Amino acid sequence: MTRQGRMTLRKGFQIAMFLGVAWVGLAGTGVAQEGRGLPLGTIDLREYYPLQDGNTWLYQYKTNRPDGQVQYKIKSQTAAGDFKLSDTLSATKLVEDNGWFYLVSVNASHYRMYGESETRGLETVNPPFTFMDIAYIPGKVYRAPHSPSEGSDLTSEATYYGIESVNVPAGSFKNCLKTVFKFTTESGQTFSTISYLAKGVGVVKKEFSIFSPAAGQTIRSEQELIHATIGGTRLGGEAARTVNVAEYFPFHQGDIWTYDWTYRMADGTSKTETRTRTFEGTKFVNAGAAFKLISNRGDYQYYSLDRYGVRIHESGERGMTFYFDPPILMARNDMVIGRPYSWSMREEDGKHWRTFTSTLDGFETVTTPMGTFDNCVRVTVVMDGSSSRTKNVYYYARGVGIVSYLYESMSKKDNRMTIALDGRLKEALIDRNKIATAAEGKALWDKLAAELAAAVDNPEARRVFREASENRYVWDDQFKGFESDFFMTKDGGTPLSGKIKCDPNLNITVEGLDPADAALVHVEMSQFVTHRQRRPFNEFYGPDKAKFRLGQVSAKGTEVFVEGDAMGSNYVIADKQVKLLSRSMGKMHFTINNKSIVPAEDGRYIAVDYEVTYYSSDTNQEIGKAQFRDEYFKMGNYWMPKSRTHLSTLKGEPGRLEIQMKNVAFLK
Repeated sequence: MTRQGRMTLRKGFQIAMFLGVAWVGLAGTGVAQEGRGLPLGTIDLREYYPLQDGNTWLYQYKTNRPDGQVQYKIKSQTAAGDFKLSDTLSATKLVEDNGWFYLVSVNASHYRMYGESETRGLETVNPPFTFMDIAYIPGKVYRAPHSPSEGSDLTSEATYYGIESVNVPAGSFKNCLKTVFKFTTESGQTFSTISYLAKGVGVVKKEFSIFSPAAGQTIRSEQELIHATIGGTRLGGEAARTVNVAEYFPFHQGDIWTYDWTYRMADGTSKTETRTRTFEGTKFVNAGAAFKLISNRGDYQYYSLDRYGVRIHESGERGMTFYFDPPILMARNDMVIGRPYSWSMREEDGKHWRTFTSTLDGFETVTTPMGTFDNCVRVTVVMDGSSSRTKNVYYYARGVGIVSYLYESMSKKDNRMTIALDGRLKEALIDRNKIATAAEGKALWDKLAAELAAAVDNPEARRVFREASENRYVWDDQFKGFESDFFMTKDGGTPLSGKIKCDPNLNITVEGLDPADAALVHVEMSQFVTHRQRRPFNEFYGPDKAKFRLGQVSAKGTEVFVEGDAMGSNYVIADKQVKLLSRSMGKMHFTINNKSIVPAEDGRYIAVDYEVTYYSSDTNQEIGKAQFRDEYFKMGNYWMPKSRTHLSTLKGEPGRLEIQMKNVAFLK
C-alpha cells in the first residue's frame, strides 16, 4: 500500500472514531424503520444538539469482536469551549475522556464536523462533513467531495430520514431526528453511521457499520446514551457510569425466582423445564456471611455481598461440591464497565490451572415471560480450564435480581459445544412481595426504596444499637493477619491436623485437609474473624442503609428492630451488649442467646458462649440447636482465637466439632 493509501485508511479510522466506530470488532442492531418526515426548515438544530460549555454525554458502546464475543465500553463526551479554525471560523471542542477531541459546529441550520485530534495532532477535513442541513429533503441523498488534511479525497453521502423514537439506557426519546452519513475510502471501505438526535439532549443513539471489500463482510456497532448533563441538569434514566451492585442483587431470605429453563444439547435437541431458585440459609465465609441459593433440583451456590462485591464461594450439583478460592467475582461497585478482571485457581487434580474472567459489560434491555426489563446490568463470567471452557452471562434487573441467564460449555478436545441453556424469569417473590410482570418488579423496587427512605428512624433505638455495636471487640486497621497450626476432631474421631492462614483482609485459607473437612474448618474460622471484623457503623447502618425502631424495654434489656436488614433482625440489648438476636432465614428463623462474655482491657466484650435455636417458620416448632464455646488469649495487642467446641443437633452437621489452635503467629 502506498503512503497515501495508508494515510487514507488511517484517516478513515480516525473519522470513524468520531462517528463512533471502533475497528476492533463492531456490532449493532442494524437500520431502524424509517419514521415520518419532519420539515427541517421549521426547526433550529441548536435545540437538538446543545453544545454549551460543560454539557456532557455518557455513552455505552457495544461491539462485536472478530472472535464473536460482545464487548462493552463506557465513554464520555464534553463540550469544552471553542476552537479557532481561522480568523472568522471556530467550532466546539467535543472532548472524550481519553483526551481526544472532535471539532463540531451546530448552528440553526447545520450540523458539521471539521476535524479531530488524537495523539498525532489535529487533522481536518475541507469542506467539513455536513451531517444535517435544514434544507435537506427527507429521503434524498446529498453527496459532497472532501479533502482531508492527510490522505486522499473522499466523497460523503448524507440523508435525512425523518423522525423516530428510540429506547436507550437513558430512557425513551420521541421524535428524534434520524440521519444517515457515510463515506468511502480509497481502498473501498465504506463507513456508515445512523444518528438519532433528541430535542434538548443531542445524540442519544448511533448505529455504525464498516464494509470491507477485502473481507467481504460488514461489521456493526452501536452507541447509546446512558445519561447527559445539559445546562447543569442531569437528563436520563437510572443507569450510571458505575453500578451500585446491591441494588441489582437482592438478598432476602425466602426470596424465590421461577424460570423457564431451556437446555440445548450437543446433538441439537432441547428441552424446557420450570426451575425455581430460593435463598434459604446462610454460612460464614471469611469475614462475612454467604447466602445459599438453592434450586428445586437441589443444586446450589453460596453468594456473598460485602465490600468486595457479589461473589460465589461454593457450588454444588449432582452430588459434587466445588469450593472457589478465591471466590468467583460477579460484580463490585468499583469495576470499570467493559474491563475484564481475571484470576486463577488450581483444578481438582492439583496440576492444572483454571482461569476465571469477569466483566461487568454494561446495560441492556432484556425480554422474559414477565415482559421487558430496561437497563439490566449484564455480567459475563468465563471459566477457562484444561478440558473445557464455559461462558455464563447474567442479566440483573434493579431490585429483582437475575432475570435472564445464558450458559454455554465448550469441550477443548474438539472445540464443540457440550451443553447450553437459556433461563428466563417468569415470576418472583421478593421480600414477601409476589411480582408477575416487569412493571411490577420496577414498581416494587421504587416502593421498597421509598419506604426505607420514609421510614421513621428512632434516635434512641439507633443510639442503643450503635453503642452495643461499637462496644464489640474488633481488630483494628493495623491488624496484619495470622497463621496457625490446628487439630480438628469430628464426632470423637481421630484428630486431623492442618494449617490456617488469615490474611490482612481477613480471608481464610485452610490447608492439610480434604475439601469437605477443610470447608468445615473454614466456616468455623470465618465466624471467628467475622465477629472480629471492624465495621464502621455508618458504612453498614447509615440512614440510607437501615432504620431503627424501638421495641419493648424490660429488665432483660431494650428491644431494637432493624429495618432494611436483608435478614430481618431484631435485638435485645443491655449493658451495651447484644444479649439476644433473632433473624429470619426463609423457611426457618433462629435466636442467638449470648450466655457469657470475656471483657477486653478497654471495656469492650467478646462473646464466648452462645446458643442458637432454630424454628420452623411455618409451625414455629423447634427444629434444632447449636451451641458454641470459644476460647481466646491475648497475644501482643490483640485477642486471638484459641479453641472452639461446636455442638449441634441440626441435620447434616457433625454433632460435635472441636478445633484447637497451636503455634498462633502474626503474619510477617
